[in-house]
Amino acid sequence: KNEKAITWVLFNDYIQWFNKETSSTINEVIAKDMLTNRFNLMKKDENEGLEFIHKTLRDYFAAVYMKNNNKFSPDEIFKLVHADSTKNNDLVNALRLFVGIIKPEAIKEIIKKFIEKDLYLSCELFAWSSINVFEEEFINKMVEKIDINSREYLLNLNEVVLFYLKVLDLIKKSGRYNEPIFADYLQTLGIAYDDKGDYIQANELY
Repeated sequence: KNEKAITWVLFNDYIQWFNKETSSTINEVIAKDMLTNRFNLMKKDENEGLEFIHKTLRDYFAAVYMKNNNKFSPDEIFKLVHADSTKNNDLVNALRLFVGIIKPEAIKEIIKKFIEKDLYLSCELFAWSSINVFEEEFINKMVEKIDINSREYLLNLNEVVLFYLKVLDLIKKSGRYNEPIFADYLQTLGIAYDDKGDYIQANELY
């Protein structure tokens, strides 16, 4: 009912209650790790600490429900998010966590549905996702559509930054950090930071 931080003890109580009431089986340790990893990613370029709030758990439980319910296909998810003239932000919040607990192949199908009509949400979902391999062809589908001269780009700079942070992390994991592609993405991220007005970060990347 409020946005107060949740202690780990209370977090465990919530998980146990949810498992009992829904006949679900959420592992407390896995849930903590997944949420922590996702929020560490989102806070990577900030100094804020990690806090669990009631809303976060609500969104996570919604994500688990989506995972356990086979009717939530990429088409169905897209229709629900864009059911009317305004985006369903509650579902988007759950969707961010949903892409962290499903398989990468399923995530890619969801992202593909959003690339054409909601590019920057697809970038954000990629950043939150459990995708852990650098697939240049798939990533390029989003990169090619990011227009740094567009109004939409300027309105979604946070999503752009998170997207490129994730891409750089995957390139490092692939062992390609000495190749020109890594430098290219460092420069592109630097441009995004510059556009945000974060000149210190931009200068470091340049």
